[in-house]
Amino acid sequence: MHAEVTAKTATIEERETKLAEMKGELEGLQNEVADAEAQEEYDALLKSIEEEERECNELEATLAQRQRDLKAREQVLTEALEQLRSQRRSTSRLSDGPSGSDDGECLQEEDETERDIRMSELRLKLESQKMELAVQKELRVKNERLIKDLEDRIQYTTHKHIVFVFVRSLRRMDSQQEQILAEVVPSM
Repeated sequence: MHAEVTAKTATIEERETKLAEMKGELEGLQNEVADAEAQEEYDALLKSIEEEERECNELEATLAQRQRDLKAREQVLTEALEQLRSQRRSTSRLSDGPSGSDDGECLQEEDETERDIRMSELRLKLESQKMELAVQKELRVKNERLIKDLEDRIQYTTHKHIVFVFVRSLRRMDSQQEQILAEVVPSM
């Protein structure tokens, strides 16, 4: 009878040893899976950041092109205004004498043209500022969305890791309790 108990105890101890080894392997695999999942999440996050960065770069390039276009239009209008002023000066020098009423009409037309050109310049500047503001708002919205996404992913990953560590500690406690029971039971 004593030999039978000893044999069964040895068998139980072998099984417990194998079980402990399997638990160790399982924990190792779980760690690998958790690491792989964390890497996948990191890669996905990195990919979304790169996509957002690409979109921001495209927006900035578009804004820069629009600003160049507006600067070119502004330059053309400025040159036209300077040309008009030059013509006005030369006209006023050439005109002397009794034809003052014609000069008044010509000056009035030039003033209106100059005013129109100035208004066009102001519209261009306003349009440029509106575009820049719209792009800045869009970039701010994208950045806020990206930050929120990052915060959510970090929080999810942190919670997931905490749960994993908690489950692992519970398993270790179970393993320790089983070892204590194994030590106590054979001695009884």
